[in-house]
Amino acid sequence: MAKYQSPKSSILNLLRENYNETFTIQDVADRIGVDRDTASKYLAVMDAEGSINMVKQIGTTKLFRIKEDPLLNLRRCRDNLSNILENYPEKFEAEEATAVEKTKDMLDQKLKQSVR
Repeated sequence: MAKYQSPKSSILNLLRENYNETFTIQDVADRIGVDRDTASKYLAVMDAEGSINMVKQIGTTKLFRIKEDPLLNLRRCRDNLSNILENYPEKFEAEEATAVEKTKDMLDQKLKQSVR
């Protein structure tokens, strides 16, 4: 049986997992499985609280993303390192690849510690 997750938690998880993307109200509603009005109300409250940002409005369409947090740059760095190692292994000497892998592991550990 799936564990219940509040709409607010679902929205935060969605935006954190996709920190490079922006989402419309309808995008959020569709992705977390609530109706548009529910998503709109939660997004407005969360924007007012400062946990997310409305980053752009095009006509009546509002675009939201997770608010920048201090750990976001660490996550991006880790993701970039992983991408480089996976997609361009031939670009590294063995020592360089080991150093990059160690840096990625260190970032993973720091991120895990910060969540506690």
